[in-house]
Amino acid sequence: MQGSPLHFDKKLSIIVAVHNLEDLIGRCLESIKNCLCKVSSDDYEVLLIDDSSYDSTPSILKKFLKENESFIYIRKEFRSLGKVKKYAVEVSYGEYITFVDGDDFLSDFSMVEILDFLAYKKPDMLISKLNEVRKESDIIERSKLLSSVELHRDTAIKEFLIHKKFQAHSCGKFFRRELFYGNNFSEVPFYEDALLFPLLLVKCNNIHYTEMKYYNYIKREGSLSNSINEIKVNIMAEVILITDKTFGEKFRNLTACHAIELIYKYGDKLSKEYSDSIYEIINSLSTLRFILDSNVRFSFKRKFMKIRKKIGFQR
Repeated sequence: MQGSPLHFDKKLSIIVAVHNLEDLIGRCLESIKNCLCKVSSDDYEVLLIDDSSYDSTPSILKKFLKENESFIYIRKEFRSLGKVKKYAVEVSYGEYITFVDGDDFLSDFSMVEILDFLAYKKPDMLISKLNEVRKESDIIERSKLLSSVELHRDTAIKEFLIHKKFQAHSCGKFFRRELFYGNNFSEVPFYEDALLFPLLLVKCNNIHYTEMKYYNYIKREGSLSNSINEIKVNIMAEVILITDKTFGEKFRNLTACHAIELIYKYGDKLSKEYSDSIYEIINSLSTLRFILDSNVRFSFKRKFMKIRKKIGFQR
């Protein structure tokens, strides 16, 4: 990874991406500050990357920094969340890296527990369960580190592709810095996590998963992730192609479920090039193996057979 530190000055880097969040960033910052209150300031850094904000966000961040020296404010004009995260990884100095979106916030917990766990178990990746917040009553106010389960890489890949326990979000996870060597975020405006996560996961030898929910992940109607257009759909297709290339034939049935879902939901928005590539993945499936695969939900098997009947298959 170009620009990576030659040594680790900190145990943890917390990277916060911010853009025009004057009404929300205060809660995010206070939640991070609270969970770090028992951690030595020598052990962590919080990088606040302000990407092109033109509301009062910059003044809020600068005011907060006056009382919190371990928080670092950096102003950039990237206009790309992927570029923000890529840059932040390159300039950070933590042995472990975690991410917080500026419109989300953390529950009240002690980061000491996490740092002690990371020092003892030395995982390549610690994955926690996100708490999705659609209304005020969904918020988790307090949490604590629960016992973790060590996942074999293949098990983690399967769990990721099934999307029950965790997905590709960079938030709610702690990554060993070395995972980013040779890999970093794509300079795209969205889905940067999904493009990178398979490449990080396949490099892991020591993965831990905990049911702890400390990350309040805000789901808003009309947000970037909820409004779909042709550009986003084509990036979704690119995610599936990277996932298939990274995990290979061993996991193709599960990867193909995502391809099938994309065709069903947004096939009319795909470019011809991406449409052909996505259908190629589906076309490569062995019908019998796919239908008999117990890891594939029945709904995907039904959709697969409809696609197969509609256009015909070689296998």
